[in-house]
Amino acid sequence: MHEYFEHAADVGVRGFGQSPADAFADAAAGLFRLIDADLDSVRPEVAETFTLEAPDLEALLVAYLNELISLFDGRRILFSRFGVRIDEDRDRGIFRLQGEAAGEPFDPARHHGVVEPKGATYTAARVARSDGRWLAQCVVDV
Repeated sequence: MHEYFEHAADVGVRGFGQSPADAFADAAAGLFRLIDADLDSVRPEVAETFTLEAPDLEALLVAYLNELISLFDGRRILFSRFGVRIDEDRDRGIFRLQGEAAGEPFDPARHHGVVEPKGATYTAARVARSDGRWLAQCVVDV
């Protein structure tokens, strides 16, 4: 289960999983729980898919969370379900993420926002095995 860590005026988001992809999805859930603490009540009515590439897992995590923030900002969809697949293209020296996020249109009458994230940053960005599971974390500007 995701958690948060202290960082000045911003919020650190930390996701965990059995694979990097699982940890990314858990970090995304943590990110969107900042927008609506009751994320379990958000219905997966609308889905978005996307593909991202980055030279390393930390850059891919930041790009992934920023893509989700951008989709929220542009389409006002509050995501609650996240699917992630990560592949390494060793010939090109990149990691590729195929993502799917599902949710529903943001409704201020139903969704009780905690804070609205502005962007994921490279501050404290880390993707690594930790205590037998994968960790994916970074600081989010709020």
